[in-house]
Amino acid sequence: YTGTTTINSGALQIGNGGTSGALGSGSVILSSAALVFNRTDDYGGPVNNAISGNGGLKLSSGTLTLGGDSSFVGDVLLENENTTLIIGNKNALGSAVLYFGEGTVGQAAVDLSGANAVSNVLSMQARTTFRGTNNLTFTGPFLGVQHATLFSNELPEGQTLISGAASP
Repeated sequence: YTGTTTINSGALQIGNGGTSGALGSGSVILSSAALVFNRTDDYGGPVNNAISGNGGLKLSSGTLTLGGDSSFVGDVLLENENTTLIIGNKNALGSAVLYFGEGTVGQAAVDLSGANAVSNVLSMQARTTFRGTNNLTFTGPFLGVQHATLFSNELPEGQTLISGAASP
């Protein structure tokens, strides 16, 4: 399927906890809706769709690479432990808030290999590892809460910079 996918309300879920389920290659419009990714693998490669609108994304399991240029404004929720979001380019998140859910017991990961500078709001309620191949810079507001921990132990010392305003 190569046409535009429009989700007007509710959610469209890709996968059901296994290794099947796919999104077409066309653009995605979220209208007060969610695009939910729920596969246990890497979704067959990068999701290069342009995603727009006022809805958000949810990663329930697996490793998701967002590679398309997007402009959506909803939240990006990493819902569970052992999920990994790979940000393939600096425009992949639109202006979304990157939110790490409070139900995360283990550790979620964000790989910024394709986007070394992120200005999105980070809202953390769980342990999170940030990965990348170069220096990582966060310039958006950082909204941490009690018991949230930022890990960048997979980067050499001194290569993570958080310069956005922080609040509890």
